[in-house]
Amino acid sequence: MSRPISALFSRNCRINFIYSYFRTTHSVFTSPFNFITVNRTSSVPVSETIQVSKYVQPLIHQSVNEILCEFDKKSISGPESVSILKALRIQVMFKGTNIDSFNNDARFKALCEIFEKNCSVLRPNLLVSGLRCLLKLKTDKPDLKETIDLFYAFKKLNFFEPTLFAIKLNPVESEILSIKEASMITGLVAACGCMRWRNEGILEKCIEWIEKNLNSCSSRDCISFVLAVAALNYCTSSVKDLVSKMQPHFIIESNLPPDILLNITWSLAILGITPKELLQKVLSPDFYKP
Repeated sequence: MSRPISALFSRNCRINFIYSYFRTTHSVFTSPFNFITVNRTSSVPVSETIQVSKYVQPLIHQSVNEILCEFDKKSISGPESVSILKALRIQVMFKGTNIDSFNNDARFKALCEIFEKNCSVLRPNLLVSGLRCLLKLKTDKPDLKETIDLFYAFKKLNFFEPTLFAIKLNPVESEILSIKEASMITGLVAACGCMRWRNEGILEKCIEWIEKNLNSCSSRDCISFVLAVAALNYCTSSVKDLVSKMQPHFIIESNLPPDILLNITWSLAILGITPKELLQKVLSPDFYKP
């Protein structure tokens, strides 16, 4: 099962992220191993550390015009554009440079375009680390569907950020029961399971939704739920009651790969409700042959 990655990751985060990147207060000190460590001193509730690599160091003592002239002399790659943007950010944060003095510069705009074009091939941490700071600064109430898409996107990127999850998901917990699509609920539970994020409030709301809408859930939805709660070792009475009700909805295809079938059996065993027939199948000598 897959869900569309939130537009925050594919469209709005790119240039908006670049400009927001220059508007956060930091303090700086030099540390060994050719790194400069930049500590957040703004009013953002969660403290963070940004490490600037040795590739940025030669640019730190140059003026904005000198930095942009270096860029103007040669073609640069996506990772190089990140280093130049970091150097420009240091100019704004620590040397009193006004971003308005260069944000209309054609060279800066071209630099932003290079960064945008290379977002898909850059390491996810580069983009997501900055994006999570931007998301934490947003004070408006998040849209429920967009929040679930965003959470699922973090799961696809294997990027675990519990503080951000709490900030974005806790406000929409009360709206979970108003969701119409079973895939959104199972997608949310699956993301919790994959990232081992055991948020009992959200899990219980999802359990309540599934119990009320069990006939709307496919066999795949049911299996996805079981795999997730087992991964979290979330074996409450409400989970066991729900999974017992789900069992008539389980349609375990005979042609499933052995590893998937074994995962399903293991998950049901964790919950203490493995069907006898399924257990006999995976324990039979013919189940797996290397």
